[in-house]
Amino acid sequence: HEAAVKNLYLSRHQKRDVSIYVINASSITDVKQPTKEEVETFYKENTGLFMVPEYRTLSYLTFTGENVKNDVSVSEDDIQAAYEEHQAEFRHEEKRVVEQLLYSSEDKANEAAQMAKDGKSFADIAEATDAINKKNISLGSVTQKSMFDGAGEKVFALPEKGISDAVQSPFGWHVFRVASIEPESVDPIEKVRERLKKDVLAQKQEDAVGKFANALEDAFAAGSSLQDVAKEHGLHVVTLPPINHQGKTAEGNEASLPKLDKFLQVAFKLDEKTESSVTFSKGGTYFVIRTDKIEPEHARPLEEVMPRATELATLAARQAKLVSMIGDISDQFADKTKRAALISRMNLSAKQADGIKRTDKKVAGMALPDTFVAEMFVRPAGSATAAYGLNDGSFAVAVVNNITPASLPSDDSQLASLRKELEGSFTNEIMDEYMN
Repeated sequence: HEAAVKNLYLSRHQKRDVSIYVINASSITDVKQPTKEEVETFYKENTGLFMVPEYRTLSYLTFTGENVKNDVSVSEDDIQAAYEEHQAEFRHEEKRVVEQLLYSSEDKANEAAQMAKDGKSFADIAEATDAINKKNISLGSVTQKSMFDGAGEKVFALPEKGISDAVQSPFGWHVFRVASIEPESVDPIEKVRERLKKDVLAQKQEDAVGKFANALEDAFAAGSSLQDVAKEHGLHVVTLPPINHQGKTAEGNEASLPKLDKFLQVAFKLDEKTESSVTFSKGGTYFVIRTDKIEPEHARPLEEVMPRATELATLAARQAKLVSMIGDISDQFADKTKRAALISRMNLSAKQADGIKRTDKKVAGMALPDTFVAEMFVRPAGSATAAYGLNDGSFAVAVVNNITPASLPSDDSQLASLRKELEGSFTNEIMDEYMN
C-alpha cells in the first residue's frame, strides 16, 4: 500500500523535455496543380464554401411619444373624472392613538381596567401592577386592520379616552385606552391635482401614441409607402445599404444600424417590399422597417471564384495526401536513422517544451490530445511518439529528449493527501464492483 503511494507520486511528478513537430498540408509540396475538371468537381462537392449570404436593402422610420405629445392636453373635466374614478386611492382610514397594558392573568387585567376607569393614568397603573409592558405602553397610531383579531373591533368601538375591558390574545390579557382619534378622511382634489394631471397626461400620451401607431399601420395597409407616411407625419426615413443577417455589408464592414431592440430579427422576417408592424424598443422609441429588396443566398459562379476554388482544391489534395502518408511519417520518426532526413526533407521545425508534466493541458502553447501527452510519458528518451491529429487538420509528433525523474517530498503531507485520494478511489471501485 505504501509502495503504491510512493510509486504513484514519483510517476505523477516526472517531467519530460520534448521537441514537437507539427506537420500540416503545406509540408506536402509534390502535389500537382488540379485540372479544370478536378476544380469543377471540388466546387460542386463543396458549394457551401462559396456561398454568398442573403442581403437585404432596408428602410426604416422611428418615432417617440414626443412626435404626438403636442396634441395632448388635460382639461379640468379630465382631472375631475380621474379624481372620482380613483377616489379610493385618496381615502385614509380612521386611525387611533392607542395605549395598552399587558398581563399574564385575566384578574390582573380586570384590576388594571378598573383602575383606569377610576381615572388613573396607564403609566401609573403599569408601575403599580407590574404590567408586562410597563416600559412601552404606547401602540402609536393604528388602524383597525392592523390590530389582532378581536382587539381592533373592540378598540374602534370605544369613544375617545375610552377604556376597554380585558381582551385576550395569544400574548396574554390586554387593556386598551384610546388616547385620540383621527377620523377617516379623503384628500381634497386641490391636494392631488398635480398628481392627477400628471397621471392623466401620461395616459393620454400613451393612448395618443397607440392611435398614432394604428394610423401608420392603417396607412401601410391601404398601400401608402414608407416615404409617404413619413412625409405626412413629419418623420424621417433612413435607407441602409444591403446588409446580411449579421448587419454586415457585402464588403464585410459593420453597417451603421440604429440601436433598436430586435431590429435585424424583425427585418429578416419580412417579405420583400413589405413593412413591419410598429415595434416598440427600449427607451420609448417605436420603429417600422420596410424590406425594399432581397438578394437571396446563392453560390458564387465558378468563374468568379476559380482562383479560390483552385487554391482550396489544391489544399484538399495536399491534405488527403498527408493523411495517406502519416503512417509512413510516423514510422520514419520512430526510426532514429531516418528521422533527421525526414525533418530536413519536409522542412519541419521543432517547438521545444521542457519540464512538462502529465497533467499539463497545454504544451508549447498548443492544446494537445490527452493521449498524445500520455504517450510522451511512456516513451524512453530519444524515441518518438506516434503522429496525432490536431483540431486544425494538422498532425503532431513528439520526440522525447530528456526524462527528469521525481524525488519523494520531505514533507509527508503531500504523500498523506495522495494516500487519502487512493483510499477513496479504492473504496469507490470496491463499491462499484459490489453494486455491479
